[in-house]
Amino acid sequence: MFRFETDLINKFKENMNITFQIKTVCEEVPFFSRSIDMVIRGKDDEIISIEFKLDNIKIVYEQAQKCLLCSDFVYVCLPKKKLRDESLDLFVKSGIGIIFVDNNVSIYYRARRSPKNFLKSRIEEYL
Repeated sequence: MFRFETDLINKFKENMNITFQIKTVCEEVPFFSRSIDMVIRGKDDEIISIEFKLDNIKIVYEQAQKCLLCSDFVYVCLPKKKLRDESLDLFVKSGIGIIFVDNNVSIYYRARRSPKNFLKSRIEEYL
């Protein structure tokens, strides 16, 4: 269904107001030597980071782990397909939420608040 990561991002953006109550959205937010695909300031001023990937669960997991340092909540957004149980367990144990996209956008697992977000001020300036 999705050929490129931008296709996945665009489909998510069509439906993101249903999924989150949003004040501000910023894409490709610099964070150290990389950037976070999307950062949202929610209705209660919480910072929500989202990493998008078509595949390569290991890489998106590593990216999401870094986002825990600067965000209240972290999600990975993937095309809807079956993930192996061990992959799901990694995200759940880390408190990283999972969003699946096909014709609709749905939160499969809701993120838990990150206790490690001591670098949050580094990205707040972009919102």
